[in-house]
Amino acid sequence: QERQSNVRAFGFQAPFHLDTLYEPLREAAFDGTEETTLSERLGKELNRREQIRLLLTSLASRSHPCAFVLDNLESLQELATLEIAPGHEDSQWFVRTVCGLPAPTRVLLTGCYRFPALPRHVQYCAIPDAPYGDILLRMNRLEGPHGMGAKKKRWVYHVLGGNHRAIEWTAQLLSGQPQAGAGPARRDRRHRRGARRGGGRGEQAAERPGAVVEVG
Repeated sequence: QERQSNVRAFGFQAPFHLDTLYEPLREAAFDGTEETTLSERLGKELNRREQIRLLLTSLASRSHPCAFVLDNLESLQELATLEIAPGHEDSQWFVRTVCGLPAPTRVLLTGCYRFPALPRHVQYCAIPDAPYGDILLRMNRLEGPHGMGAKKKRWVYHVLGGNHRAIEWTAQLLSGQPQAGAGPARRDRRHRRGARRGGGRGEQAAERPGAVVEVG
């Protein structure tokens, strides 16, 4: 966004609750550049999904392109099957709706595992672990138990991989600090995955949905 200051960036973390999404999207949409009919159309629509669809479509049609980051997608999946867990129908709908916004909209999806039932234009990208040297520097800067030797640090890296957040949670756990927002510190051996929606170049960009990247 620093290189493209005209891009409007939005970040949301799964699970996606429609009532929680509505207000920030509505505030962003009514910024003085909205189409004159948006307020009337929104007022007539009682279905929350359709209200959010109207807001997303409006934002995607502005002169300033939008970028959406949808994080923590693994929280929507069952670990045993990696399918969408029951009760997350609204979240799945939101992911697919955002992925379907037209170019030049860009979308970054992040999760630990390949997310099911995404549109075909989504491209997956494997994100490798951070190298041990970078993680070692991170370990040395964190507050944790004193006296952890190089062998134990190497073992921690082997178990958790290059996951900076997992390293932070582990340091907090071992030092007795509260873990705000901590989740299971697991390593996905297949690495984090990325999905990029193609068609972001030249004249074809307007004919295809904008780019999506899923990082797992």
